[in-house]
Amino acid sequence: MSSSINNIENLREAALTLLREVETLASRQEPQVNEKLALQEEVARFESDLIRQALQRTHGNQRRAAQLLGVKVTTLNCKIKRLGIQTDLSHGFTQTNTDQNRPF
Repeated sequence: MSSSINNIENLREAALTLLREVETLASRQEPQVNEKLALQEEVARFESDLIRQALQRTHGNQRRAAQLLGVKVTTLNCKIKRLGIQTDLSHGFTQTNTDQNRPF
């Protein structure tokens, strides 16, 4: 019985991860030919995605997320604050920066 519960929980977690990945892909837009690419904004978006993925994989454990990313915990904390990433487990890991909804 407990293995059934574990399997259901594993499937649920996999489904949620897949949904988040689909949402991430859907939110990314190819830049228009006449639009200017902003390197710093693109790098910040990519960095934010990597940090959120590491936090998801470690279930919010910042120490383990920092190890996955190959940075110090203090560096990760600074990046989380700078990029405006909320680390509230009940709502997932989202970016609260107002630049998030800006088209590129």
